[in-house]
Amino acid sequence: MSIAIYKVLFKGIRENDENRLNLIFKGSKSDKSIKIPSHLILELKEISKSNQNVISYQNISEVIKVGKESSLLTYNYYFIILYTSIDDKRRGFLIGNEKKSGDILLGTWPFNEELSAERIPDIISNLVKNYNEYKEICLIN
Repeated sequence: MSIAIYKVLFKGIRENDENRLNLIFKGSKSDKSIKIPSHLILELKEISKSNQNVISYQNISEVIKVGKESSLLTYNYYFIILYTSIDDKRRGFLIGNEKKSGDILLGTWPFNEELSAERIPDIISNLVKNYNEYKEICLIN
């Protein structure tokens, strides 16, 4: 089984910007879906209204699954959570929403770092509960 790779394209200011603005996420090694409680996404959006270090905006143009096992993605919508910790480590998560399953983890960023998929819901929960302990948190949809 090969690990899925997701390329996220972002909207640019000009038409020719769009091909250059992207992030690559590495899919989870776990055989089962990692569910992300949807209330955490909603809470991050609410926090962004009152805290300058937490921002939320819409900028995802397209998500493409790349590789041998690429197939059409059947997700209603996507979220990306990017954050910078106090020690300047930057990480991110790609989350897709399935109609029946809810929000699930699709991939992690940076591409070359290993992160235990089972810990991700706890990490996202910590981002919401202790958002002041991070330099920046960004929610993109």
